[in-house]
Amino acid sequence: MGATFDLDVLVSVVADATSVPTAGFGVAVYAADAANLDVGFTERIRYYTSAADAAADTDLSAVEIAAVSAVFAQELHISTVGVARIEADVAQDISFDFTGTIEVDDIISITVNGIATSYTATSAVLATEVAALKALVITALAAEPVTVGGATTHITVVADVAGEPFSYTSSYIAIDAGTVVIAETVTAAGVGIESELDAVLSESDAWYSLAIYSRAEAQITRASRWTESNKRLFIAQTSDADIKTAAGTDLGTILNGLSYRRTALCWHATDAQFLDMALPGKKLQADPDVTTTTWDKTNLSGITVDSMTTTEKTNILANHANAYLPFKGTPVLSPGKTVDGLPIDLLTTTDWVAARIDEAISTEILRLANINSKVPYTDAGIQSLRALVEAVLAQGVRAGHFTQGTATVVAPRASDVSTVIKQSRRLTMSFSVEGAGAIEGVTVSGVVAVDL
Repeated sequence: MGATFDLDVLVSVVADATSVPTAGFGVAVYAADAANLDVGFTERIRYYTSAADAAADTDLSAVEIAAVSAVFAQELHISTVGVARIEADVAQDISFDFTGTIEVDDIISITVNGIATSYTATSAVLATEVAALKALVITALAAEPVTVGGATTHITVVADVAGEPFSYTSSYIAIDAGTVVIAETVTAAGVGIESELDAVLSESDAWYSLAIYSRAEAQITRASRWTESNKRLFIAQTSDADIKTAAGTDLGTILNGLSYRRTALCWHATDAQFLDMALPGKKLQADPDVTTTTWDKTNLSGITVDSMTTTEKTNILANHANAYLPFKGTPVLSPGKTVDGLPIDLLTTTDWVAARIDEAISTEILRLANINSKVPYTDAGIQSLRALVEAVLAQGVRAGHFTQGTATVVAPRASDVSTVIKQSRRLTMSFSVEGAGAIEGVTVSGVVAVDL
């Protein structure tokens, strides 16, 4: 090829960076008792797209199939349901084995749940000194939910309640030539629903709503605690009679007192019916990118209407639990709130806007970094990020999350940001917007004129 001037013009094209994953809100998970599942269910979570899909899975029992089917029985329903494997609670059991040579004034200690117990040796007989330490540990942990035992040079600490873990450590300080070694042995790791849900989420986070196999107070409380810190929605179902009598120590009172925003407690007389799957299965069908829906007055296919007195209903609602009762002859779930009184649709709205703003900004930063550019710390750069937040809020208005004309995004001018903050390469913005709300009850008054 001869000489040309072709290289005077060069064109270089690069592919745009991949967007960050988009959070989905249309997947419900049923956390199943591992004892019900076949040994072939080795993964932590498995997804299904129809009731027939679940029924064909020989690793599921009738219970899990019914839970999945409760979703697909709804006329409007989500397209994907997960079944997660949850191992049964096991009490934590830790042993401390002391070996070697102890001398007078050596210090041996054990710490459980932050409570440190130390003992200074008064003899060179290891078994005697370990027994003395054990006696002190028993006294120190008297108010803790653990039992201390063991014999000779062996101390054990066992959780009183399966699934409730405790922290622990031990130490030895030699004053002179002592050689004591403390071996910490995990006899039982202390399986609990929170660590089990951690394992599920680690394997797959492509789900939003959670229901669990247990109707027991302890597991519901722990799952509620887990949900608060993992940005999911927990639909808890119970038939606890105490909730209807406002006993003061019932599950409704406990959860309401903790002000958990992410747990919706539903009272239903029939444990074997999966109201806790049917409800999110129907309501999460509404794509929050497009529309919003109230969870109040929701009729559920396949769920038997409950019967109770007005006082019992009042007691249930007093602790922001939900009941499934007739509304003008149609069974409905009401009031559609979490245990701190927040309408469930407002929770999904706040989760939606947080996720979409995070995704929009993260995608832009990723895109620019991978075309060898950046968001400059200038007024133009700041405004480009502000525009992304405004776009999400505008989408929220169109979808019915927010009220038109109420969104405000506050971002600083570059000149108002200190040098220290600029050097950290962090930008702080804020926004406010009014939720669109919903009408869930109506009172009409009027006058009928009578011509006499």
